Amino acid sequence: MNTKRMTNRPTNTVIKLNLGCHKWKIQGWINLDTDEKMKPDVFMDVEKLDYPDNSVDEIYAGHMLEHLTADSNGLEEWRRVLKPGGKITITVPDTEKAFELYNRGELDYEFLIKVAFGSLEVTEHHAVFSEKSLIERVGKVFPNVKIIDTFEHLVADVKWQTICNATK
Repeated sequence: MNTKRMTNRPTNTVIKLNLGCHKWKIQGWINLDTDEKMKPDVFMDVEKLDYPDNSVDEIYAGHMLEHLTADSNGLEEWRRVLKPGGKITITVPDTEKAFELYNRGELDYEFLIKVAFGSLEVTEHHAVFSEKSLIERVGKVFPNVKIIDTFEHLVADVKWQTICNATK
């Protein structure tokens, strides 16, 4: 496992971070996680990235933001390391969509609870999101945030999530 400092990278290297990768690794990206059992490329706290300011080209945080507390500086940290013009894509479970699916009989109750609160497999959720609340939270740090339909590296392509992206 690579635990060396990341600040010694050549400046012309394209850096793409998959934050909180868990078991969903993206080829060609640096897969970060704090769970050594998941065997990330780099063992690192996503709220304290060991990268210089303006050094990262792209960030993907797939089903990660809901695990950060309300007072987390995660979004600010992600903005700090992104290069000007750098892109961030965030996916979260969307409880509004999950309740709609549950009410239509397309999602069972046990899974609805996992969408809202997390599962024992991973840490619990500290936040729940809808499209509106995701835009509000991310928009405080990335004012040009917008909801998008899909992303080529989704950890899961499911109806009960919301995807947004922004640039620095």
